[in-house]
Amino acid sequence: MKKLFAMIMVIAMAMTAVAVAEEDNEFMGLSYVELMGKLGKVQRALWASDGWTSVDIQAGVYKIGEDIPAGRWVISPAKYDDFYTINYGTKLTRTGMDIDTDSIIGWWNISSDYSDSLLHSLDITLEDGCYIQLGHMSTFKPYSGKPNPQFHFD
Repeated sequence: MKKLFAMIMVIAMAMTAVAVAEEDNEFMGLSYVELMGKLGKVQRALWASDGWTSVDIQAGVYKIGEDIPAGRWVISPAKYDDFYTINYGTKLTRTGMDIDTDSIIGWWNISSDYSDSLLHSLDITLEDGCYIQLGHMSTFKPYSGKPNPQFHFD
C-alpha cells in the first residue's frame, strides 16, 4: 500500500511539474523574430532598472540607442589577460560587420594587464545612432561621476 501511495504521489508531482513548466513558459511557440523582439524589450527594461551595476557584453558591433543605451559608460575588459581594440564611429561597412574607417570617431587599445602602459578602462559618452565595435567581451558600467582613481585632483 505504501509503494502504491508513493507511486501515485510521484506521478502526481511529475504531472504538476509538467503543467507548471508549460504554463510558465510564455515564449513557447513564438518565432525567432518574435523572441528577438521580446529580448530587446527585456534588455531595455534591464538597462533602465536600478538593480544592476555592470553588464558583460560579447565581442561584436552594436548600435547605440538600440543595442546599448546612449550615455556615459566606463568600459573595461571582462576577463584578465585581454588586450583588444574598441572602435567607435558613425557608419558601418557594407557588410555591417565593421565600422567604416572613414566614420571612426575614435579607437582605443584596452588591456587588463596593469603592468603595461595601455589604457585599462575607457570613459566614453556613447551617442544615439553611432556604433561601437568590441574586440573582446567587455564590462560596461554606468559612469558614476567619480574621477578616475589614477588621476589626483587638488
